[in-house]
Amino acid sequence: MDNKPATAPGELSEQGSSDLTTNSADQEQTLGLTDEELLRAELLKTIQEKDEAETRAEKYYRRLLRMEADFEGSRRRFRQEKEELIQRATEKVVGRMLPVLDDLERALQAAQTSRDLNSLVSGMELVHREFYKILENEGLRPVSALGSEFDPHLHEAIAQSVEEDPDLDNRVVQELQKGYLYHDRLLRAARVVVARSREQ
Repeated sequence: MDNKPATAPGELSEQGSSDLTTNSADQEQTLGLTDEELLRAELLKTIQEKDEAETRAEKYYRRLLRMEADFEGSRRRFRQEKEELIQRATEKVVGRMLPVLDDLERALQAAQTSRDLNSLVSGMELVHREFYKILENEGLRPVSALGSEFDPHLHEAIAQSVEEDPDLDNRVVQELQKGYLYHDRLLRAARVVVARSREQ
């Protein structure tokens, strides 16, 4: 067991004193290079962070380009699908109208050879009924006009008619052109003559 003399408080051994001197010298040497090394380290760190930031920015930019391309592709597909849907719906309606066209052609041929006016009128009425039924099945219905109270959302007043009966005031007394609704949306306003009471 070593019996080295204990160093009294406040005193340093020669070895301890030598260590402190060496450490102080190292620190002085380190401190002497610290400013330059710190600047170089900060510069390298800044360059590295800049490179990393540019890499992230490039990655995000490429991702944005892909998202933009995907969005444009989706929009193009949606537009194409919409056009195809409209075309199919139109084809469906046109296909349903072909029998009416056939009936009209037969009626015109019959009108050239037949002198029977009643038969011609009956044929035209039949064609009209079939044509209207097709449109009705597609969602068309007439605007209520004659005898109804004038509604600027459904009726277009072409003229006024002065009436003696005050109960007819602001009511449709004549329908010049039918109006139509398509699935509860106004397709064409009815063109009407509106009564105005003489008492006013």
